[in-house]
Amino acid sequence: MLGALQGFLLSVFLFTHTKRKKPANKVLAWLILMFSVNLLVPELTRNFHKELPHLISASDSLLYLFGPLIYLYTLLLTGRSNTLSKKDLLHFIPFLLGTLVMLPFFLQPADAKLAYIEDVKINGLPPVFLIGWSLECLHIAVYMIFSIRVITKYKRRIKESFSNLDKINLQWLYYVLTGNLAIWTLYSAILITYLFGTPFESFNLISHLFGYLSAVFIYLIGYRAIKQPEVFTQMVVNTAGDTKSPSKYHRSGLTDLKAEEYKGLLLTFMGDESPHLNPDLTLTDLSEALSVPNNHLSQVINEKFNQNFFDFINSYRVTESQAWLKDPVRSKATMLEIAFESGFKSKSTFNAAFKKHTQQTPSEYKKEQTQLSRTA
Repeated sequence: MLGALQGFLLSVFLFTHTKRKKPANKVLAWLILMFSVNLLVPELTRNFHKELPHLISASDSLLYLFGPLIYLYTLLLTGRSNTLSKKDLLHFIPFLLGTLVMLPFFLQPADAKLAYIEDVKINGLPPVFLIGWSLECLHIAVYMIFSIRVITKYKRRIKESFSNLDKINLQWLYYVLTGNLAIWTLYSAILITYLFGTPFESFNLISHLFGYLSAVFIYLIGYRAIKQPEVFTQMVVNTAGDTKSPSKYHRSGLTDLKAEEYKGLLLTFMGDESPHLNPDLTLTDLSEALSVPNNHLSQVINEKFNQNFFDFINSYRVTESQAWLKDPVRSKATMLEIAFESGFKSKSTFNAAFKKHTQQTPSEYKKEQTQLSRTA
């Protein structure tokens, strides 16, 4: 009940907040609202079905909305789509079909619905109901997979244009999607096992558990909305594309001679101006400083250095941090200070980049340099 209340308040906030009326947030508001209804209706039915008989199974078909809404929200948040189109309505066909299937039950009088509840208590849930419910859970799980794929591609895309990903990598959403994939797949499996004799009491306990997990999902989204508001005001990211596509630059018009010229310009600029010390450096910033087109600069970094923009800039930052760690005086600074002075914006990013480029942690590298200095 608390989870449902939290969800209602958060959805109202996202619907009405003037600075956050973006397509992604509207979809998120509908998603949280549907989650809240699906938490509230079964809880009311469980405790007040005699007083509210027409709420029995009223929210069952709403499960078909969760997957599409999460998927569309992910598309909008990652910039894969700017607005929703009529074609996107096709995702909601299963919800319409599920509602039509349930319509005969919805139209039954209160006495018939109460009789259905009593029959369930004696004979258990009908197999058709369990199969339908498990299909709804699998439907959500499939959409979780689609959404995870979108996030994975998005992570590759932003590495082509940004040197700092801490606020835009959407790692929190990736974890939420992965967790939901596990939850709904497991729930579907449990529903199927009930067909083979799982006691109703155990099933009822499991249903409560998944209700609590849904509430946690709502609280998590609410927490992220407060703690990291830039996610909800995220600008659409226009990046160079997927680095793994072999035909990515086939129409760029960049000759090898020109690419070598740009490579020389880039190396000279990186050595003389040290732009990597700017923690918010982007491909566009570097492109404007060199007067080189964005796509050509991206192509040079990809093909001449076999790196994306993110790894290319961080390689310079790692080299900068190595110089600090070798210096007997400067190495006395904390690792966080060294990370900041080298252009990194967080210690976790610093550690990950250092490990990737040197196969050592900063601490291991510092210890090694100290031992070499003593030996010398």
